[in-house]
Amino acid sequence: MRIIFVSLVFLLNSVLFSADTETIERELEDGTVEKGSAYKDDKGNLIANGHWVATYPNGQKAYEGDYKDGKLEGKWVFWYKNGIKSGEMNYKNNEADGKFLTWHPNGQKEAEGKLENGKRGGIWKYWYDNGQPKTIGKFENGNKEGEWTNFYKSGKKKSVITYKDGKKIKDSLKNWDESGNLIE
Repeated sequence: MRIIFVSLVFLLNSVLFSADTETIERELEDGTVEKGSAYKDDKGNLIANGHWVATYPNGQKAYEGDYKDGKLEGKWVFWYKNGIKSGEMNYKNNEADGKFLTWHPNGQKEAEGKLENGKRGGIWKYWYDNGQPKTIGKFENGNKEGEWTNFYKSGKKKSVITYKDGKKIKDSLKNWDESGNLIE
């Protein structure tokens, strides 16, 4: 009896809710094709809802992620046309929130940080395409804060600048030459 009830509930939900859901496939100007599900609101507008995937004309995946009632939700992943991952970020109610990662076209990590309510927060790190560090610093409420260290492409320290509320603190700049010597 329980199996029949569960089957009936599943069938009823399928009939009631799938009738309003459509699979959408559309080609963008650059030839990328997006595909996902949507429903019509009470005005007849299509609202993206569920998993979406886009592919480049060469068949490689361009991006994928989820919508919830027309808003970006959860993890979204992006790729270059050559199939190498280009970025990864999380959304909460259509706003970037959580871990943020990007990669150079050669697969080396480019940037890593955290987004809080759509603004950069916490420690952010950036790298050159050879894997060496480029810049390391902290954001608070979207503004640079504290010491920011910049590096030469060789990985040696280039400069340190101190910020307060997103503004450089006067006379806080220290520079090093490519041999590692402090420039006075």
